Amino acid sequence: MSTLSTAYATDRLAKESPAWSLLRGRNAGAAVALLGTHLSGEERRRPAPELFELIDADLQELRDHGFELPQTAQAYCSEWRNEGVLIRRVAEEARGETFELSPGALMAIQFVSQLAEPRQAVTESRLSSIFASLRQLARDTDPSSASRLEALRAEQDRLTAEIERVQAGDFEVLSADRALERATELLLLADELPSDFARVRGELETINRQLRERLISQEGSRGTVLEDIFRGVDHLSESDAGRSFNRSW
Repeated sequence: MSTLSTAYATDRLAKESPAWSLLRGRNAGAAVALLGTHLSGEERRRPAPELFELIDADLQELRDHGFELPQTAQAYCSEWRNEGVLIRRVAEEARGETFELSPGALMAIQFVSQLAEPRQAVTESRLSSIFASLRQLARDTDPSSASRLEALRAEQDRLTAEIERVQAGDFEVLSADRALERATELLLLADELPSDFARVRGELETINRQLRERLISQEGSRGTVLEDIFRGVDHLSESDAGRSFNRSW
C-alpha cells in the first residue's frame, strides 16, 4: 500500500474503530480498567443492572482517588455502546438486556495489557511452535507422495526411538522454569481467543442479517434465496468464519 492509501485507511480507522475510540477517550485509563475488570475476565457478558452496579461502585472509588468521572455507570455504558465499544443484547433467559465487549474493545484492552506487561522477545516454546508449524506447512503443501512418506517414516523412527528410551527409563522431565514458560505462552495464546471468537460471531451475525435482508427487501431474489436454503446451501459454513470453525472442529 502507498503512503496515501495507508493514511486514508488509518484515518478511517481513527474515525470508525471502537478500539481507537476507546483508547483515545478522555478517560481511557479508567474505561479500560472498568471494562477490562468486569467484561474481559471470567464473565464476558453481564446483565445491564449488574454491570451498572459494579461500575458505579468502582466509579466512586476512582473519584475518591482524583479521577474526574462525573457521569453515572449507565451514562458511560450508553456512550460506550454508541461508540461501538459495548454490544447490547436482549437477555436470553430473562427480561432485560445484557452488555458485552465488542471485538474492537477486546483488542484494545489486550493491547494495553501487552503494553503493561510486554511479552518476552523470544522463548523456547514459541520458537518450537513456529518450527512445528513450519514443518507441518511444508508437509501439507508437498505434492510429492515420496517425500511425504520419507518424512512420515523419519517421524516414525523418531517416535520408535523415543518409546524405547522411555521404556528404558531414559527421559527428561521439564524443569519448573521451562514448564512455567510453556504454560505462560499457552495462557497468552488463550487470552487472544475471546476477541477471535467475538470477531467470528460478528461476521456470522452480519451474514445472518444480510440473509434476512435479502429475504425481506429484495422481491426479485427472495425465491432464489429460499431455494438455496431449501437445497441445503449453508451460507454460514461457506463464509470465512464458518470454514475456520468447521476445519477446527
